[in-house]
Amino acid sequence: MNENRLFGMAPESGRWLFILFGFIINICLGSVYAYSVFNKHVQELLGSSATWAGMPFMIFLAVFAIMVFVGGQLIGKLGPRNLGILGGVVVGLGWMLASQSPNIGVLTLTYGVIGGAGVGLAYGVPLAVVGRWFPDKRGLALGLTIAGFGGSPFVSAYVAASIISSAGPMQAFFTMGLAFLIVICVCFIPFRYPADGWAPAGFTAATTGAGSIDFTTGEMVKTKAFYGLFLSYTIGCLAGLMAIGISSPVGQEIIVIPATTAATLVGVFAIFNG
Repeated sequence: MNENRLFGMAPESGRWLFILFGFIINICLGSVYAYSVFNKHVQELLGSSATWAGMPFMIFLAVFAIMVFVGGQLIGKLGPRNLGILGGVVVGLGWMLASQSPNIGVLTLTYGVIGGAGVGLAYGVPLAVVGRWFPDKRGLALGLTIAGFGGSPFVSAYVAASIISSAGPMQAFFTMGLAFLIVICVCFIPFRYPADGWAPAGFTAATTGAGSIDFTTGEMVKTKAFYGLFLSYTIGCLAGLMAIGISSPVGQEIIVIPATTAATLVGVFAIFNG
């Protein structure tokens, strides 16, 4: 690939397409936020309680969190494109296999474990690549890229509700899984890091402050700051993610709103939670 051109453009211009592709990828990955649209239908179809119907969602988030760390370790070995495509394949397979679930246990394994693992593997790739291409606008670039994850339910919840209403929840799992597999893998094909030492024209990297210290992973986990941040993020995410998982059935059963309206409000909920 020509190091002086990116998508047929100067790198300073072509690099913005990585944000677009990353945004689209995150819309697919963030579809976990739309699970509450499936929740009520899963209860009815598989004959499970509300608690057990939410288990695939809870396991998905747990596996996702673990596999983000694993993905961070693998990206240096596999490269961003290969790791991203691997994650996309696993995500798609998880959703498609979920469509064959005869009970909540199998759904938890396919959607929760396999699907969650795929999202965890792929999640960090767009951020790693975009971060390197935008040393001068890192905050803006990463924010635009990750916005797709939080905004995903505006698309995925509505699509899921539409397919469920016409063909049922299992067909929705399969159709969306196939779409995710194709879209994620195609979007990851051009992903690569810039050449060593590359910087946009006119950009000069800031010098490291005299008081800054770089820690290894082992050193980091021994600091009080690490555990303080870990606890803060855990508390901050816990309530929001729990509520997102049941927001659609609560809206339909308690507030008595139509399923399509509930699906739209799931998207609004996820935006502000994100």
